[in-house]
Amino acid sequence: MRFPVWVGASAWTCACVLICGIVILAWSGTQWRADVDAMWNRAAFETQTRVSQAIHEDLAFIKLASSAVTDIEQSPLLQSSTISDSDQSNYQPASLIRLFNALDGGSGRTFNSLGFMRRQSPTTNGKLSWQIAKGFGCSEYMYAYANGIIYPQFYGYCALEANAQVLSSNLAYNGTDWGLKPEEAQLLDGKRKALFLPVFNLLGKFMLTHEMAYGVGSFAVSFAEAALDTFTQMVANISILDGKGVVYVVEIPTGAMLASNHPEAVIADNNQRLFAINNTHDSIRETYPIALVAALADKDPSGIELIDGSAGRWRISSDRYVDADGIDWLIVVSVPSHAIFGHVRHTIAVVTGVCVVLLVVLCAFTCAVFYFFLGRPLNRLRARMASGSREESNTLLSSWFSEVQDLNETYTNNHRQQQQISTH
Repeated sequence: MRFPVWVGASAWTCACVLICGIVILAWSGTQWRADVDAMWNRAAFETQTRVSQAIHEDLAFIKLASSAVTDIEQSPLLQSSTISDSDQSNYQPASLIRLFNALDGGSGRTFNSLGFMRRQSPTTNGKLSWQIAKGFGCSEYMYAYANGIIYPQFYGYCALEANAQVLSSNLAYNGTDWGLKPEEAQLLDGKRKALFLPVFNLLGKFMLTHEMAYGVGSFAVSFAEAALDTFTQMVANISILDGKGVVYVVEIPTGAMLASNHPEAVIADNNQRLFAINNTHDSIRETYPIALVAALADKDPSGIELIDGSAGRWRISSDRYVDADGIDWLIVVSVPSHAIFGHVRHTIAVVTGVCVVLLVVLCAFTCAVFYFFLGRPLNRLRARMASGSREESNTLLSSWFSEVQDLNETYTNNHRQQQQISTH
């Protein structure tokens, strides 16, 4: 099978252009995807850093508050390993009230209570405690205590910021001692120096309590309890890819939700905490097991794609926040893969379409050039040679190709020589 030379030349040129175009598109697509992937990893890292920093600030503040109790309170009830009935009956919580007011009013955070405790006796699990709390029917504060004189009764009287005054005629709470929590017993037994109690939900706010052993032999424990509302609100306000991405924080020991930029995935309508493993939010429910396994194995799951998620593929990046006093939380950032790479695929499709159109136009132009300046001159020259035409002309048709012009001139010269020979 033979092809005209202009067809072969055109086909070869178009093939070269096509191959170059495919290589450039493939390289560009890979580079675009890598750039977008790097941007996603950077955005996820920055989000995790913000969340980790917010956690650190809240934990550091609560620790500061619990340690401040031992610095401010100079009563023998906290400072002495042994206490008398007169020490207990004469105690006034002015220092605790002022400390609570300073921390709650000047920090921008929400405090629930702070104070100190000790064992009721070495042989029991009873607890003597003195604390300032907010609310419980009081307009400002409540001073609650269970000392050795009234034990096991636990009374709470309203208190005012002005002059750190306790309203002894306004009984707001009358209950009994609940005993030491296991964690508090560990502190008083000298087994731990400090710890965080598990987070609990109080009227829609997550409360976190930090407790510290105090004194030689750990005869007392100071504590502070504050809400994590500044932290949870910060997370709730995070926006990733115009709301398509999800960031959430989970307690690893319990699997319970702590915060998310989708608040409905944290607390149910009945004011109970939700869990990540069976969460109603697709991203949380489907990405949490993978992120948890990676965290427990100390692996970085950045860039993992969940292939078989019912809602599609998810891109995951996670970080584990661990504190020496018992905090073990998992921070996860996830986003649908199509939200990250969808515009890249769209761009590649558009560029590919444009390139195809340009290729078709270029091939058509190439074919026209080769036909008019190579194919047609050669065809005319062949026809002239075949007919034995005696036409004398320097060129049959202008051409950009020197070979065509040379061939035409050679034929013309030969034809002129033959005419000269025939005349002799």
